[in-house]
Amino acid sequence: MGLENGITIYGRTRAGKAYLAHKWTKNHESYDEIGEYSFAYLRKYWGLRNEIITAMGFSEEGGSFEIDVNGLKDILKIYIEFLNPEIFDAHSCLWEYHIAVKNLSQGIYEMTEILADIEAKVVDAEDLEIRFYDSY
Repeated sequence: MGLENGITIYGRTRAGKAYLAHKWTKNHESYDEIGEYSFAYLRKYWGLRNEIITAMGFSEEGGSFEIDVNGLKDILKIYIEFLNPEIFDAHSCLWEYHIAVKNLSQGIYEMTEILADIEAKVVDAEDLEIRFYDSY
């Protein structure tokens, strides 16, 4: 049930691919020309996953769903809400809060950074394809 979830961004254009290559090499050791950047990875955070599925209005479970910048902002808000230990503890998850907060914080950082780059016109949102994936 919802084992792995996260966000992947693909470059639609040469500018989008160049942006992602920079993003990848900034946050990882190498970039292998795959043309995508994956982040906000979660494994067995069922409650958070269910909140995202519901908030985004996805009609099916499992698969990859394209989202726009506003969808990314909505997912960011949910991640931020889950930093509250009471909200986190009210939802099912394999991990304890003190472990999960590190993953949540990393996802928040990466989403915030990408949204700031779009806002600052470092990259145009039209150059990117943003997808939420669910391995249900």
